[in-house]
Amino acid sequence: MNSILAALLLVALCPLAMGSCSSENKAISIRTLNTFFGCLSTAYKEDNGMLDVEYNAHEITQASKCFASNIVSAKMNKKCVLTPLAIHTPGFAWSHYGPLQGCLTCQQFARTISGALVTMNPTQSKCFTNEIWSAITEEANVCIRRNPLFAGSNVQAPDFGSKSNTNMQLLMNRVSIGIMEEFRLRECANNNEEWADNSEECLNQPDAKHLQKHCDIRTECITTLDSQCIHKLRPMEDVVCGCLDTSLDELTVGISSIFTVIKDLASNRQGGIPTETEIDTCHDSIKNGLRTQTTDWYTVITSSIKKCVLPGSEVDKYVRITCKSILQNLNTNGAQQLKAMFTFVKALLDAMNRRSSQLCAANAYC
Repeated sequence: MNSILAALLLVALCPLAMGSCSSENKAISIRTLNTFFGCLSTAYKEDNGMLDVEYNAHEITQASKCFASNIVSAKMNKKCVLTPLAIHTPGFAWSHYGPLQGCLTCQQFARTISGALVTMNPTQSKCFTNEIWSAITEEANVCIRRNPLFAGSNVQAPDFGSKSNTNMQLLMNRVSIGIMEEFRLRECANNNEEWADNSEECLNQPDAKHLQKHCDIRTECITTLDSQCIHKLRPMEDVVCGCLDTSLDELTVGISSIFTVIKDLASNRQGGIPTETEIDTCHDSIKNGLRTQTTDWYTVITSSIKKCVLPGSEVDKYVRITCKSILQNLNTNGAQQLKAMFTFVKALLDAMNRRSSQLCAANAYC
């Protein structure tokens, strides 16, 4: 670690020799931020998984602190309910007792995805997470470049994800917790917005004492920076972290559009086997709903599965079969189930990104 930081120190000091952060030299400030994020990413890459263990323990602690364990506690503390069973049971989110209960097709879909992720070999895992995190960070980078602080500059969001996940089981354990949190917050907000706000605000305030290893790395990386530049780090860091945190927000709107289209389609059907036109409409609404201004998430997900997990698999065909199966319901329940499936996909992506955004946000509490 010390040799890496020494090398980064030289990288940091070379550009700073040409100017000072005490001036309004924007280029030097940007180099400082990139050096800092580069140091963090390198340290995470060489950590050998210990930070994952620390962060998983932090996730469990946060979930237990920010949610009530039962309705009595919820009323007393004005927080949403998330049971200890949901927090501590690996894979609870895609089990029969998770948010997809009552929809066998949804559960099969979720277990197929999660099972494939857990059983990946290291090469597949690295390939898949690299594909997903590349897309997530590109969403964040577009947001970053829109901010006046970074206009015309080349700032990249730090990679806390693909370089550090060596244990897919640990990843999926915290993904399960993240999915449960998202579903419960959404459900809770429909009944008591104040409780949902309280739980969400709590989740957005990481407890640094449970992230000591991360904070130690951050402190060491700061020592590589010119002392005149450190005061400019926080405002820039806050922008980048904010963009990481909201990088997937646009998907929520798209998923709602999927629900609207399929709901109308299901309610207007006369029954029987869905026609090819109806299946096309369902399929197209999914593809369009999973597309943001920056990223075609449908293509990212399906191509990542084909490239990294199941070579030669016809993911697109599976989506069409799923559309056909759900549309055979003669009421709008099929649309609700389809929405649940893709809300699950969104929650899964959020949970994968959550580690990056929360570790970034945790810097404010170190």
